[in-house]
Amino acid sequence: MTGKLEQSGNHEHQKKNKRCELKPDRKRKNLIRLGIKQGQAYAWSRTRMGGWSVAQSPILNTTITVKRLKLKGYISLKEYYLKVKSN
Repeated sequence: MTGKLEQSGNHEHQKKNKRCELKPDRKRKNLIRLGIKQGQAYAWSRTRMGGWSVAQSPILNTTITVKRLKLKGYISLKEYYLKVKSN
């Protein structure tokens, strides 16, 4: 009886993870939108790296740049600290 409960629990966990993941085609389209060439976007969209590994890889370093973040209205922590410190 316990084995069946554990299996159903694992199955629910797997379903939840599948809902959270982006499909490779959606990842590829998003990377292309961010300016990555199609071949590289295809390769990066099918990576099996986890979130932390992707964050430390060239995938994010080349797509979400400081310049792009500033255009969207974000400021760096250093800029914010200097602004708050001077007040």
